[in-house]
Amino acid sequence: MDFSSDDLPYQGVLLFPADHQNKKIGTICRGANFVIRYESSRLPENRDTYNGSPAYSIIAHYRFSSDGPGAYVGFPHKEGLLESEPIYVPHDAKKVELWFQNNGRSGRSFYDSNFGHNYHFSIDN
Repeated sequence: MDFSSDDLPYQGVLLFPADHQNKKIGTICRGANFVIRYESSRLPENRDTYNGSPAYSIIAHYRFSSDGPGAYVGFPHKEGLLESEPIYVPHDAKKVELWFQNNGRSGRSFYDSNFGHNYHFSIDN
């Protein structure tokens, strides 16, 4: 999937496509929002259902410093390219660190975390 920064509804996007060629599109600046676009096929292990409805989640964990507090944002229950709600970048942020989790009713969790190293992106200003 190809995006140009002229097509973005937000200042920046962190793109995690199926081919694992992760990239930052546009700019991610302090005091502004960015979104995460994540291909659900990267975490296909858990698609639990309950009474015919999805009973699983794919969430992005993120933090702006390695020892700072973390937060998370969920994605809708669908397949394909998922887009997060906008994430605000604090004024003192220098980088954003992310990892993804898939869990469900079974209680099992699966991770996309760059083999435990997480994904790191610099803040542009």
